[in-house]
Amino acid sequence: MRHSKLEISINERGYLTIGSWKVHNLVWEQFNGKKPKGFQIDHINGNVKDNRIENLRLATYAENQWNAKTRVDNKSGVKGVCWHKKTQKWRAQIKQNKVLYDLGVYNTIQKAKEVVQKKRIELHGEFTRHA
Repeated sequence: MRHSKLEISINERGYLTIGSWKVHNLVWEQFNGKKPKGFQIDHINGNVKDNRIENLRLATYAENQWNAKTRVDNKSGVKGVCWHKKTQKWRAQIKQNKVLYDLGVYNTIQKAKEVVQKKRIELHGEFTRHA
């Protein structure tokens, strides 16, 4: 009888895999059983290679996105803040459950950052990630 080898690798999104399984899902299921339908496994600290059980939690798709790191194509470098050409000021905005919260425009990026971070904490709770 011939056995195929399961290879440990890192996929295109940086997740550790064994064969076609993501390691964080295997770890979660080992400790907690099958994840409920409609949920994902979120890496609390944002490090997808840190698959310790204490760094994993159940999350909806939206909650998992709230805990995502700032996108590499973000031009301002601040999550939820962009340059508003028309007013020549910094715009703060955040989205939750398909609702866009326009938090205003500000003279400084720092003020826009403070406003969006305060609202993010209010809306996203334990899944808040600012950077």
